[in-house]
Amino acid sequence: MKKVPFSTNSYTDDKYFLVDYEDFEKVSQFNWILKEHNGDRKTPKYYVIRASSKEEKTQGSPLQIYLHRFILNLHFIREPKINRREVDHLDQNTLNNTKSNLEYGTRHRNSQNRKDSNETGEGKWGSVFHKNFKKNPWEAKFTYERRTCYVGVFSTEKEAHETAVKAYIKLTGRKPNI
Repeated sequence: MKKVPFSTNSYTDDKYFLVDYEDFEKVSQFNWILKEHNGDRKTPKYYVIRASSKEEKTQGSPLQIYLHRFILNLHFIREPKINRREVDHLDQNTLNNTKSNLEYGTRHRNSQNRKDSNETGEGKWGSVFHKNFKKNPWEAKFTYERRTCYVGVFSTEKEAHETAVKAYIKLTGRKPNI
């Protein structure tokens, strides 16, 4: 793993991003900057990008090239948004662009890999509170491949969360990013 310095970064205190040794020469030829991307989040996410060269533009490259797509050679591929191949940062750190941290996927699969968005810690992944359920108010469920998987109802949030995680692992073979 090698640290590559940003050309400019006016968003955070980070001075470097990470790539594999094998990608260092390819990546270090360009000036990379940090770009803020809000999307549908309360807190912004940052991505490492660069401007495409004139030659790349004539070959159909987008105006801005994202480092994670560049490393996996997806930056030239034009696909409709609905079927577009995406790159997921497994550890949720968009500054870690090592190949072991990047995974091909779809928008749907990528959205399943998000961390809990509730800043209070309530509503843990896989658990939903129902005030009308008196005895067991916590439901364990998750979405996988556009289908909701209902696991059961429980008396505590922790129990629902842990059961949903176990069911997800059994179904997919990997832990959800929580």
